[in-house]
Amino acid sequence: MKIDLLINNAGVLANESINDYSPNTIEQQFLVNAMGPLLVTQLLKEQLVAGSKVALITSRMGSMTDNTSGGYYGYRMSKAALNMAGVSLAHDLKPADITVGVISPGLCTNRNGQLWWKCIGHWTPVPVSLSVLSN
Repeated sequence: MKIDLLINNAGVLANESINDYSPNTIEQQFLVNAMGPLLVTQLLKEQLVAGSKVALITSRMGSMTDNTSGGYYGYRMSKAALNMAGVSLAHDLKPADITVGVISPGLCTNRNGQLWWKCIGHWTPVPVSLSVLSN
């Protein structure tokens, strides 16, 4: 079966500080947030054809230039790794005319307008930013 659009949306977040983190928790975040999307794409690669698109859902928290608060070590590092995987995938899949995009949905709010760190239950994404890494 041909896949026109593959959306890799994986995310596990643990609240860590320099004084309180676990290597196991960081490893879990890497496995889900960075390795998971790469493995899914690899497993489905034969179903991607010329013109297919691969989307990786990332986070602003994976940005090295936009880290203004620190903490969240595993999440930040794993989403930065996902961003790098997106760049590599774009190069590797470009000869097959497969476009790779890295999408950061941004903060979310719930029905009461509370931002992401208080989101429980229903939420809606705030405007999406999209970086297309290959045509």
